[in-house]
Amino acid sequence: MRSWHEPTAAEVTGALARLGLLHQRGYFFDRLDNPLWVKPLQRAHAFDSLPDPVPADEPGYVSFPPWPEGSYLTRVARDDPVAVADVLKRVAGNDNPIVARTLFEAAAELPDSQLPELQTSAASWLRTPNLDWYADAAVAFILRSFEVARTEQALGLTRSLLAVQPDPRLEEKRARNEGLNFRSPLEPGARLIDWAYTRALEQVVPVAAITAGAQLVKLLSQLLHQALRHSRWDGDEQDASRYSAIWRPAIEDHDQNHDRDVRDALVSGLRDAAMAVIEAEPDSFDELVSDLLTGSILHQRIGLYVLSQSTQGIDIVAAYLSDAEFLDDHRFKHEIAQLMNGRWPDLDQDTRDRVLEWIETGDVERYRDIVEARTGQRPTDEEIDRHNAVWQRDRYSYIARHLTGQHKARYDALAAQFGEAEHADFGTWSASWVGTTGPVAQTDLGTWPIDRIVDYLSTWAPANVYTWPPGPTVEGLGGTLTAVTTARSTEFSQHATAFAEVDPTYVRALFDGLEAALKEDAELDWGPVLTLATSIANRPFEPDVEEPDRDRDRDPGYRWVRRHISSFIQAGLRDVPNRIGWEHREHVWVLSAALVDHGWVVCRRRG
Repeated sequence: MRSWHEPTAAEVTGALARLGLLHQRGYFFDRLDNPLWVKPLQRAHAFDSLPDPVPADEPGYVSFPPWPEGSYLTRVARDDPVAVADVLKRVAGNDNPIVARTLFEAAAELPDSQLPELQTSAASWLRTPNLDWYADAAVAFILRSFEVARTEQALGLTRSLLAVQPDPRLEEKRARNEGLNFRSPLEPGARLIDWAYTRALEQVVPVAAITAGAQLVKLLSQLLHQALRHSRWDGDEQDASRYSAIWRPAIEDHDQNHDRDVRDALVSGLRDAAMAVIEAEPDSFDELVSDLLTGSILHQRIGLYVLSQSTQGIDIVAAYLSDAEFLDDHRFKHEIAQLMNGRWPDLDQDTRDRVLEWIETGDVERYRDIVEARTGQRPTDEEIDRHNAVWQRDRYSYIARHLTGQHKARYDALAAQFGEAEHADFGTWSASWVGTTGPVAQTDLGTWPIDRIVDYLSTWAPANVYTWPPGPTVEGLGGTLTAVTTARSTEFSQHATAFAEVDPTYVRALFDGLEAALKEDAELDWGPVLTLATSIANRPFEPDVEEPDRDRDRDPGYRWVRRHISSFIQAGLRDVPNRIGWEHREHVWVLSAALVDHGWVVCRRRG
């Protein structure tokens, strides 16, 4: 081994005697590369003392000292893996997550043949608090364990990594709920923060599914059951996933799935594990799906999703779709639509006829009962007919691409009368929208000459009709103008006075674009720009006015423009390459005086 030699007992004893302080140990072990020191150091018990967490300067906080000896083991693990593995398997760990991370990192450097010996020790390392500090190293060890070690032990490590815990705010919520009829929902936790928990699952499932197969599915199913149990208050015997369609509308990845907590991560993990195992082991389909379909409502939804994506289990699909009570169960609405749409070609004609009969029968009785229970009054025939027609349109939409003959004609007629079904397979639908949009793209507006842009700004008006997401707005067009102005700042500054009579929103957008360009050292023609700024500043003070027949997403007056002019002038007075020249001093003084009259102050830093 290069020029390495094994130290004598006296050399080891002498070295350790000089390492009383942490920085001394750090200096020594950071520079020690000789793997032949591992065994003598072990005999001298150099690896037995692990640094514990120590109180930090802030009350209630602790700090985690490094473990230099462990870093040395990591560095020499490949040179003497047997000696390093012998040390690691004797280290049980402590409460310091830095030590746990170092242990896992050292283990990662060992060859596959050494990993089975470390499984018991790794289980103790994984019990170290503050898992977030060493999760990546632990996950890497677990992945290798699935590949080269015993599956049972690797699953045990996975169970510890992904252990589900009660809501960390349980006692707080319990105290807050005392005397109230409404109880705050419980949110199960884990040893990892939510995003790290999701990431760990995404890393483990693809690898573990290959070697652990159905055992992985069973483990994740149990963890999901535990998460649901921790979502239920004591004394509540109802299925905690009865409202799962609210916080997890779709089992597949979908933009309606907004939660990113432990339960959500486990749903995705269990789904992916089930699909991967079935693909690798088709014979496991019946048992796996049966276990899911006999679990909680959420487990059943996952099982139904698996059925909708598979080519197996058509008898199970037919049994579900022949059951009118199941088809009416709103808790499985999305999964029913997926089953009908995805497996329709595989169904026998008798099952298809049952589904079509269910749709044609409609929802009259249930709707009448619900309305009478809520209002105490019977709905009118017209209300019943309209509700039933829309209900039928929505259910037909599940299989719209498969419809033929009279059923297709019926669906087309309903769609023509009431509009196409939108998201009919979801009990609720939420949409989000960020920012405003303009009526013309920046790539188009940026090619227009100035006179055409000014004319467009003077004549375009948004539609006075509410849509979702909102249509083009004055503010959105202003944002486009700002970007174009920044890109063509010299040209726009030369023709600045042409914008004197456009909407105040666009004038503000123009100055925003010029200021952004100025900060990027653009060349500006200050004369026209200062002329426009002065004309705006000298306008009589006006109250903000909103016109009901115009877009409300616009500046109601020139107050905001003056503020942005003030900011722009301050930028021009700073030490920038293209600052306002001395020849414009009179113009600047007049402009500043006008802005001060309206409450805006322009100043220049001294020097």
